[in-house]
Amino acid sequence: MAWTDVNFSEVNPGAELIPEGEYTFMVTGANRDKNDPEAFSVRLSMATAGAYQGQTVYLRYPNPDKAGKGVPGNDPRNWVVKSFKIFELSTQKSMQGNEHPVQFVNRIAKEADAEKHPIFIDAKIVHETFADKETGEPVTRHKVAFRSVRPAEVVAAE
Repeated sequence: MAWTDVNFSEVNPGAELIPEGEYTFMVTGANRDKNDPEAFSVRLSMATAGAYQGQTVYLRYPNPDKAGKGVPGNDPRNWVVKSFKIFELSTQKSMQGNEHPVQFVNRIAKEADAEKHPIFIDAKIVHETFADKETGEPVTRHKVAFRSVRPAEVVAAE
């Protein structure tokens, strides 16, 4: 195959849209947002067998002080804090002391990798559509629904 054989009009440079539905994911780590250290993303690898197996998706948590709808980030009623607690419970692991959520996720992912016992969770992929900032055209992307996260019922085929 040569580059000249590629029909670039058929190439989508963006990530392939994962269909909405229930999937199993492996927890692989977390990263702080480069613009806001209190916002972060949990990296998940699709574990459900099929065309999307191995694809990375992100469960993004905004800064609870900025997204908390007037409820302080350290308040247990804050929706971001509650959403992360759902994630923590889904891993069946516990945070330690004043551990930041990124430290927690990276710790449990590293321990799971070392022990050869990956952490699996089940969650729902949903679609959201928004206007592109430059063109105004509608863009649809997949995302993991915060409140759908739960312990995996069945570990996906490896």
